[in-house]
Amino acid sequence: VPTLDGTVLPSNAQASLFGSLPFLEM
Repeated sequence: VPTLDGTVLPSNAQASLFGSLPFLEM
């Protein structure tokens, strides 16, 4: 699962966990 910070996560579960990180970094 690609995210806004350009990383690709292998599962939707991780995407939901780490999905907020790009917004915090920005």
